[in-house]
Amino acid sequence: MRAGRALTTGRFLRESRGVNRSDAAEPPPAEGPDRRVFREVWQWLRPYRFALLGSIALLAVSVPLAQVHPLVWRFVVDHLIAGPDARALLAAVGVMLGAQLLASATGALHGYLLGRTGQCLVRDLRAALFARLESQSLAWHHDRRAGDLATRVISDVDAMEGSVLRDLSDLLEEGLTFLIVAGVVIALQPVVGLATLVPLVLSFVTIRVFKVRVARMYEGVRARLGDIGAFVQERLGAVQLTQAFGRERAESARFAALARDYCARSVRVLRLRSIFFPGIGFLGFVSNAVMLGLGVWFIWKGEFTVGGLIAYRGYWWRLQSPLNTLARAADTLMRARAAALRVLEVFREPVAIEDPTDALPWTERRGGIEFRSVTFAYGPGRPVLDGISFRVEPGGFVAIAGTSGAGKSTLLSLVPRFHDPQGGGVFVDGQDVARMQLASLRGGMAMVLQDAVLFNETIADNIRYARPEASDAEVEAAARRANAHGFIAELPRGYGTVIGERGVKLSGGQRQRISVARAFLANPTILLLDEPTSAVEPESEDLIHAALLDLSRERTTLLVTHRVTLLERASRILFLDGGRIAGEGSHAELVGNCPAYAGAYARWTVEERERLQR
Repeated sequence: MRAGRALTTGRFLRESRGVNRSDAAEPPPAEGPDRRVFREVWQWLRPYRFALLGSIALLAVSVPLAQVHPLVWRFVVDHLIAGPDARALLAAVGVMLGAQLLASATGALHGYLLGRTGQCLVRDLRAALFARLESQSLAWHHDRRAGDLATRVISDVDAMEGSVLRDLSDLLEEGLTFLIVAGVVIALQPVVGLATLVPLVLSFVTIRVFKVRVARMYEGVRARLGDIGAFVQERLGAVQLTQAFGRERAESARFAALARDYCARSVRVLRLRSIFFPGIGFLGFVSNAVMLGLGVWFIWKGEFTVGGLIAYRGYWWRLQSPLNTLARAADTLMRARAAALRVLEVFREPVAIEDPTDALPWTERRGGIEFRSVTFAYGPGRPVLDGISFRVEPGGFVAIAGTSGAGKSTLLSLVPRFHDPQGGGVFVDGQDVARMQLASLRGGMAMVLQDAVLFNETIADNIRYARPEASDAEVEAAARRANAHGFIAELPRGYGTVIGERGVKLSGGQRQRISVARAFLANPTILLLDEPTSAVEPESEDLIHAALLDLSRERTTLLVTHRVTLLERASRILFLDGGRIAGEGSHAELVGNCPAYAGAYARWTVEERERLQR
């Protein structure tokens, strides 16, 4: 709930929302999808345009110099073989070595600039993509799979970097090489040169057809890879459940089915590539046969030289190389296109919950909360909350009870503006939360959830997450108030203990006490508690109750619970039923005046007694 302090992440987040990135105005309808992808990717490369221009300039020097040596061979064969001229031979060899040395040096610098730009692109994309995901609303995340999103941040961004720069650079280099070499071979012998280029033109047409066919296929492959990532992450996170129900073989079979589908899609692409690449290679070799046959024919006619034919042989592979590069790049660029579409899709999605342009900070933090005729629904149909109105004075303690699905947690989530209601409004100290700066609003609140959310870091780091600048003494003081210091001190590494993913090395009660300590350290104006003891062992519950009551003193507290011990202590209870407030008052008042609450309380009492007897 505390506001983030990472300046770099904030900058990326703002940029990802701004018109200078992928949220720019929609392109005109005439713009094709490939052009739109290129335009959006270019926005990420714009900060490095001077490095790219420098890299291209170096390439423009390197490529022509690398084509000098066949001409040197031609000169030597035609002019130096017949009679010895050591000085001319040394000069020719020197020119060839000097040109190649300079070509290698400029080519190396070109590669360095391009590689550095690629790494910067990956860094920028990943940081902005993660910040974008962090800023999206809970409703948006609920409709998506975390594993698929993780695949986009890791694998898809890598695929983009590998093709967007390296393959495009190869295309540029080979394209420039092709133009230079084509001009040279035509100049050496126009008829042979033009005839040599005919099979290559046919190859370019074939590559264009291949690109269109393979594009859709790679989109399906990348989507299935996202499915595999999502499945693996979800199932590994629930491995205890899988083993408890003996579902290991069934889950392995489901994964094998996904892997088979991914394999089948990949094999279909491979089948097309297996026909395409050899075909391109053969067309390129046809040009070699044309070059040899016509070259010798014109030598017989006295219209060509042996040195020229040898130069042609040196240039042939430079004509064939662009074809191979273009064929390979067409393949990998289509993979990158599919990956880019998945990455850019995240940036194109609007952020539903964000600061309005005229957002205001939380000016006077007293802690008053007011719901005014609030209506909320997750989708079409019956609303989860319907006409909810109540007020909590600063420092007040209100328990929220109700049957399952009554809208208790939803009501709580509207206070920090995790969702926006469809009707009415939520106000904090008289300010509409929809008009407040999110960082300011959430920075004055803390939440303790039913399932404690902890990271695979040390206990101190998990507590300090609420306030990263807190000292060790402040962290320990918060843990003591949360009744957590005792068990922490007994651990071999104390506050330096790494607790595993989601805190799996601790018991439920220990995890929750760390969560409460984190809320103590936050020192919030408003405390939001959502069934904080429903998933903990009975021996920890009293400790957590005592800590929560201490934490709620002198701050506004909303507590969602069905624990009878907490309800009996609450001075005010809101009882929800069917999305409406069915009763309001103290526990004693509701038992006497609200039959629905009285019946629910009786059931909860029996359930709690049975739980304690287990």
